[in-house]
Amino acid sequence: MPCKRNDLDLGACLQRTVEKLRPHLKTGIPDLQLPPYDPLFLPSVTLSELSPRKAVRFMATFTDLYAYGAHKSLLKEISVDLKKPSLRARFVFPKLRLVANYVIDGQVLIVPIKGDGKANCNFTNVDADILLTGKYVQKMKKQHFSVMESNVTLSIGGAQLYFGNLFNGNKELGDATNVFINKNWQEIIDEIKPVIEDSVASLVKSFISPIFENFSIDQLLTT
Repeated sequence: MPCKRNDLDLGACLQRTVEKLRPHLKTGIPDLQLPPYDPLFLPSVTLSELSPRKAVRFMATFTDLYAYGAHKSLLKEISVDLKKPSLRARFVFPKLRLVANYVIDGQVLIVPIKGDGKANCNFTNVDADILLTGKYVQKMKKQHFSVMESNVTLSIGGAQLYFGNLFNGNKELGDATNVFINKNWQEIIDEIKPVIEDSVASLVKSFISPIFENFSIDQLLTT
C-alpha cells in the first residue's frame, strides 16, 4: 500500500517501502521503469577535469562499465518536502566494485598518466547523500513531480584502484603508477570528487525521472 502524503512520518514509511522493493531491485522493476542495478551497466561514462589550478588534471572515458554491490546498499534516511517539492535520501554502500574499459590521459598530482585497457576499482563505505529538487507539472490532468536538479555529495571510506595497460603496456611504469595512485587515493579522490559527484547526480536523475514521469503524485502517495 502506498504511503499517505499527510503521514506525520512520511520518510519512515517511504524507507519501509524501499526496503520491501529491495529484493526486486537487483533484477529491475519494469513496472516502475527501473533497470537491473546489480550489476548496473553503463555504456559510457566520461570524467574530465582540465583546470590548470587542479593538482589532478585528466580526461577519462569508461565504456562497458559494470558496477557491482549496489543491492547491499543501506538506506539510512529519506525525507520529502511536498511544498518545495524535494526529496532527499542517504545511502551507504559497504562495497562497490567498478569494472570497465578505460582511456585516460592527464596528470595525477606530480605523476603523468596515460593508457587504455581494463580498469578495476574497489570502494568501501561509500556514503551518498542525494537531493532531488523540482516542480509540479500537469500530465493527462494528473500532477507529476518533475526532477529539475539532482545533487549528490559523496564520502568514500576506502579505495583500491587498478588500471591495466598504462603507458602502452610498460609494466614498470604501469606498476609504479598504480602503486602511487593507491598510496595517494584519498588526495586524488578529494581533488576529483566534484567531477564524480556531478556525473553520479546526472545518472541518478536519468534513473529516477522516469518513475515520476510515468506515475502521478496520487499514484505514489495516497491522500
